[in-house]
Amino acid sequence: MSTQKIWFVNVGTIVPDDSKRRVWAACEKHGFVSTGQTPKDVTYICKLRREEIICLYESAIGYLAIGKVLRPAIPIRQFKLEDGSTLHNKEFVNMGDESDRGLFKNEYDERICEYVSKIKWIKIAYSPLYMRKQEVGFFAPRNTVKEIESIQTLKRLEKHFHIRFSDLQSNLSLQITVLEKRP
Repeated sequence: MSTQKIWFVNVGTIVPDDSKRRVWAACEKHGFVSTGQTPKDVTYICKLRREEIICLYESAIGYLAIGKVLRPAIPIRQFKLEDGSTLHNKEFVNMGDESDRGLFKNEYDERICEYVSKIKWIKIAYSPLYMRKQEVGFFAPRNTVKEIESIQTLKRLEKHFHIRFSDLQSNLSLQITVLEKRP
């Protein structure tokens, strides 16, 4: 494996208040991951660096996709899509309501606002890699973002997504591959 880091990133659709602020459909469609709304989450996502690999995980579902960081995380109000637009009023992006502004809650407080990182999705699996805690290679920390250091987990991910991390780390121009059609 290369010296570049490979990260576990939890898309975090389940949050304590069940507002479902982050959803995989939005991340997939608009090419991003986000975390925030606590100082700890902001610290976690700001660890991601350009060209590093992420393994996107959804709690109770499993690993959904492999991506490459195109731009490190910035506050949501500063984040722009390729066409220069923002995430406001985009398909699948939770704008919230008057009581909970979804992803845009706390957008003006950089200590706790949603932070967004631009991602190029490389492999997407519509049959997620789910591992039980007792299985060899299980890796699903409580952290939102954590480096994957377990060789067993990396091998399981390579097998499931039909990839070699060493190839991904050396090639930024990879195309998106969907492993299975949506149900």
